[in-house]
Amino acid sequence: MKKIDFGLPICKKFRACVDLKVSKLLDQKNPTKYRSPKIFRDAVFGFHRFRPYEINIIDNPLFQRLRYINQTSLALFVYPSSSHSRFEHSISCASLTTKYADAIHQQTPDVLTPIEESELRLAGLLHDVGHGPFSHASEDFYGTNKIFAKLRQEYLELFGNPENSASEIFSFFIVTSPSFKKFFDKIRDIYKTDPKYGKILQRINLHKVGLLILAKLHRFTDPRYLYLDQIINGPFDVDKMDYIHRDGYFTGLDTTIDLERFFQTVHVASLIPGKDKRLAIDVSGVTAVEQLVFSKMLMFSVVYHHHKVRAAALALRQFFQKLSEGKWKIKGLSFKQPFDFLEINDHDVLNQIHKDKSLQEFVTDLRNRNLPRAAVVISFRTVKDEDSRQTFLELPEVPGTLAKMKADIVRETKVDADKIYIDIPSVPRFRAITQHGFVRISPGELVPLETIYPTSGWAAAYIQNRYKAYIFGPRGEMENIAIASKRVLEKYGIRLHRHAFDLAKHDELFTKKVFKL
Repeated sequence: MKKIDFGLPICKKFRACVDLKVSKLLDQKNPTKYRSPKIFRDAVFGFHRFRPYEINIIDNPLFQRLRYINQTSLALFVYPSSSHSRFEHSISCASLTTKYADAIHQQTPDVLTPIEESELRLAGLLHDVGHGPFSHASEDFYGTNKIFAKLRQEYLELFGNPENSASEIFSFFIVTSPSFKKFFDKIRDIYKTDPKYGKILQRINLHKVGLLILAKLHRFTDPRYLYLDQIINGPFDVDKMDYIHRDGYFTGLDTTIDLERFFQTVHVASLIPGKDKRLAIDVSGVTAVEQLVFSKMLMFSVVYHHHKVRAAALALRQFFQKLSEGKWKIKGLSFKQPFDFLEINDHDVLNQIHKDKSLQEFVTDLRNRNLPRAAVVISFRTVKDEDSRQTFLELPEVPGTLAKMKADIVRETKVDADKIYIDIPSVPRFRAITQHGFVRISPGELVPLETIYPTSGWAAAYIQNRYKAYIFGPRGEMENIAIASKRVLEKYGIRLHRHAFDLAKHDELFTKKVFKL
């Protein structure tokens, strides 16, 4: 295995800071030895079986904190039953790796050793241990910290190309930290004489577990091991299999994915014999992947990009901004550094009484679902012409444009700048699954899934028919913001149709009046 040198300045500091947080979060008492595996009942996938040493990790405060980090942030404000957490998602991912391993053994024997399967289970279990409060809502904020860009620059092979998310980088550093290694060594010690798990535990490599989370194991061991990375972080990995199905289940959407069919057809294959090994499916299993891609599109359209879900995310971003500026504090932390986000969870924000009056007012508004409202809805169907559509798509690409637009709206409306938001979500990526996923159409012949199931038009179709951006503001200022937004958008080359007001649910008489101006 290629050695990773953590001596570079930024990485050394980052590693030390994360280790300090891990040492605070871990219960460093001697672990209890469990005599037998435990069974967890899951509403989505049935039963999960966990090995005794895995229970030691699950029962530790470092992992238990995931119970209090909601999987879909504040989507429960729109879908009340969407209150599932990173905890059940993570234990399910660990269990799904064994289903993957069993399926691969059936199709391609002798490509997975018991040690590798154990490391895969730990990677599935710990891949989200680096998440902060409200999941991606906090990650979208602290992930913009320049320290992550520097880490990717210093360690391009490890954290870049393709780029890893901020939470994945955190998870890697947690799993490979000296404090976690010390804790894991205690687990090794109490099971060292166990006839079933003792030898396996001694040979588990935590650096390999961390590399699996980043999907970089094949770069630091053997390029032929790409398929191991892809089980954890790839075109049809256990993460997607769980979160798309689980998020759909708890929001009430029918996101059926025929995983039994998928596991009957998945195997390990090589594009160039002896050069690489990657995951592939037989052509008879393509339907299950089609369901995966379609369900992902449905979840983005109906859940992740729902206007109230986006409004809650924007309110949270404002909250994180004030934390990082030192205007508010939680648990005495300043949050000027991204590491502090590892010490709090959703409950620390929503279920505590905060001494700062303005912070408590914000939390009370959040708890009572007093969220920003959409004053204008911008989409391909709410702008008047092709030039406006093109300008709309290019807005996020021009540095500073959105900030200038917001400043213009604030100047016209006299509304507090902290209460106006221009939200242009990222377009979901559908092609990654079909470009990097391979299909065996005949013995010895592999082709990208894109070849037989083209999704190149999916993103374009999504933009034309489903994609929406919003201008949000406080209640009581909707008409004022709508009129100002119309003028400002025209200044930047976006001419609105009246549907932009209709979809924001403005009074019909008001809309008619404005569009006669």
